[in-house]
Amino acid sequence: RDGAPRRPCLLFAGEAHFEQASFGDAVFGGAAYGGAIFAGPVSLKDCAIGGDLNLDGATFSAADSLVDLSEIEVADTTSLNDISAASGLDLNYGSFKDLKISARDAGVITSLDLTQVEISGQFIIKSSQINNLKVNGLHNEGTATLDHLTITDSLDLQNVRLNLLVVNEFKWPESPQAFNLRGMTFSDIDLGERGLTEETWRELLLLVNTS
Repeated sequence: RDGAPRRPCLLFAGEAHFEQASFGDAVFGGAAYGGAIFAGPVSLKDCAIGGDLNLDGATFSAADSLVDLSEIEVADTTSLNDISAASGLDLNYGSFKDLKISARDAGVITSLDLTQVEISGQFIIKSSQINNLKVNGLHNEGTATLDHLTITDSLDLQNVRLNLLVVNEFKWPESPQAFNLRGMTFSDIDLGERGLTEETWRELLLLVNTS
C-alpha cells in the first residue's frame, strides 16, 4: 500500500538455486508486495518457464556473485523492474519474449550481461545506472528502449541486431576504449522521441564518434 514500509512476501536467507527447473509462471513476489529478498546467491540457470517470470521489487543482496539467469527460456514476460542488485545480473544466452529491467530508485546495477540474448518482443532498460553493460550479439526483433539510462564504465554493443531502437536520456561512457559499437545494426531509430530529424542524425553521429 502507498506509504507502507516495504515488506517481502518471500525471504531466502541462504542460497536459492533452481537450475534446470520447469515452471508455468514463476512469480517471486512483486513490487506491490515489496518483492522477494534473496540474502545469498541466486540461480535460475537453464530454467524453462512457460509463462511469466516476475522478479519485480526483488532485492539481491549477495555482493560477490551475479544473479545467474543465464541460458533461461521464458515464453512470456520477464520483469525485473524496481530491483536492487548488489553485484549485477547475468542473462547471457537467454531466450525471452519481453524483457524489462529497471533499478529501484533509479539506482546502480553494477553489471548486466546480455551476451547472445534473443528477445522476440519488447526490450526495455530504464531508470538505471549500469556500470558495465555487455550486450554483445543480442538480437531483438521488436522494440528496444533505453530510457533514462546511464552507463559509466563500459558499454559493449558489438554485433547487436535490433529492429527499432528508441533512446531517451541516454548517457554513454566518454572513453572510446570503453564504448564498442562494432558490427551493431538496426532497422530504425528514434533518439529523444523525435523520430528521424536532423537533430536525430547529429546525435547519432555524436554517439558513433564517441565509440
